[in-house]
Amino acid sequence: MNWDDEKFCQDSFDVYLRKQLQTSGIAWKRVPRGDDPPDFYVTLGQNTFAVEVTRTEIMENAVIGVGQVRMQTYLSSHIRLVKEIEASARESGALSGTYAVLFRSPMSASRFRQAKKDAVKQALDYIQRTHSVDNSPNEAILHQGQPVCWIEKLHSQSNKVREVFQGAAWVESPEVKDEVCQILQHALEDKKAKFEAKGEPVPKILLLLNTYDFASPAMYRDCIHRVKDVDFFHSVFVVWPNGGGFLLHTSDEEWSEYI
Repeated sequence: MNWDDEKFCQDSFDVYLRKQLQTSGIAWKRVPRGDDPPDFYVTLGQNTFAVEVTRTEIMENAVIGVGQVRMQTYLSSHIRLVKEIEASARESGALSGTYAVLFRSPMSASRFRQAKKDAVKQALDYIQRTHSVDNSPNEAILHQGQPVCWIEKLHSQSNKVREVFQGAAWVESPEVKDEVCQILQHALEDKKAKFEAKGEPVPKILLLLNTYDFASPAMYRDCIHRVKDVDFFHSVFVVWPNGGGFLLHTSDEEWSEYI
């Protein structure tokens, strides 16, 4: 994990400690690379804690090319692609009605630039051909003869192009909830094993940077009774990309009233 993310999580947790828990006398110490875990030690009054930072890691197999793509990268890059399609269609005057672009798997980073050009060109062609009809069956968008996504005209009301990701159709779907629990379980197991290997004696705090767009605080809280190893940590704090965060778990009675 890079230093920027670790510092970002440290700052978010520091703000939480000072504002929510009204903790004073906070002192942080950075642990040099190679000596972690932990990434930091934090002293709160007379108590010192080992603070380890990690981030969500959801990977998807690429539909073209080889390897996997991080879920966060998949969602953000393909949403930008759809916005580019919409902007091109508006600029050309062809956009009339609502279109959906369906992705079943990500395009790999190594082939994304060329595949993106093909996708924009073919999607714009479809939108131009279906300009005057109310709806139209889906068509595959191809890169070197291989489908990378599908486009469909849904209806003639409103003028927009929206993205659809198969396997994460709605935020509260069971699949998304299971993904969140798997994220949490993996983080707990991984960091517990590393702490045990080092033999760290002081209480541990885990900061989890959430990069999974479909996750919510309620989902994490629903998972807390389903995962193992959470009691290994004094506290678990989830950080959002906007800098906010919430206390997911703690064994401290004083802190527990803020969950």
